[in-house]
Amino acid sequence: IISETKSDGEWVDMSIQTASPSKATAYVNWQASKMNTRLQSTQMFDYKDAAGEELNGYNTIDLLTSIALPVGQFSFSITNLLNTEYDTLWSQRAVSIYGSEQVVSGIPLDVNDNLFVFEGQGRTYSLNYNVEF
Repeated sequence: IISETKSDGEWVDMSIQTASPSKATAYVNWQASKMNTRLQSTQMFDYKDAAGEELNGYNTIDLLTSIALPVGQFSFSITNLLNTEYDTLWSQRAVSIYGSEQVVSGIPLDVNDNLFVFEGQGRTYSLNYNVEF
C-alpha cells in the first residue's frame, strides 16, 4: 500500500507525519481439543516520503497459548519473542515533528532528539486465568 495524496494534479508521497505505513501479520495456529497455540509474526514496512524522511520498519514474533480447564481457561504468552529492539511509529514521527531542526518565530531551537525516542516493548511474558460466569 502506498500513501499518496494529490497535489497540483500530481500524486506525491504523503509525509511520514501523516502516512500509514504498510503492515502485515502472518501466523500458524495449532488447535487440539483443549489447547490452542499460535505463533505470529507482525512486520511494519519501511516508508520514505517525498522529502526523504524515513520510517524504519520492524518485525516482532509472538507466541500465544491457551488451555481449557474444567473451570476456566489458562493462557500464557510471550510477545516480542526474539526481544527485537525498535522505535515505535509514534517515536519515529515525534523525532521528525519535534526534533532538533525546529524553528519557532524565526529562532532555531536546539532540542535533543532523545527526548522523543520511545522504544517498543521488549520480550514480555503474560499469564492469565479467565473464568466466565
